[in-house]
Amino acid sequence: MEPWQRDTISIEPAIATVHARAWLADLSRWTPGSKGAAVAVWLIEAPWAHPFWHSYRLTLVHLRSEPGFPEPLIHVRGDGAGGT
Repeated sequence: MEPWQRDTISIEPAIATVHARAWLADLSRWTPGSKGAAVAVWLIEAPWAHPFWHSYRLTLVHLRSEPGFPEPLIHVRGDGAGGT
């Protein structure tokens, strides 16, 4: 596939511009237990962004404790002052 070509995707994107398209994954349809700490997953098609690949995955995760995963390491104080 050439960088300026786009994949054929039958689902309408949540966001579509001249330069990119993005789909929000429906996490309720994922296999139970497979989403882990994912809160949202976006699939982004931006063919102009790189000469070798045109699509990206952006995953938002929570920082709560999750069975089977190590405890999250958070480097910000909880007093609202920020910093490390």
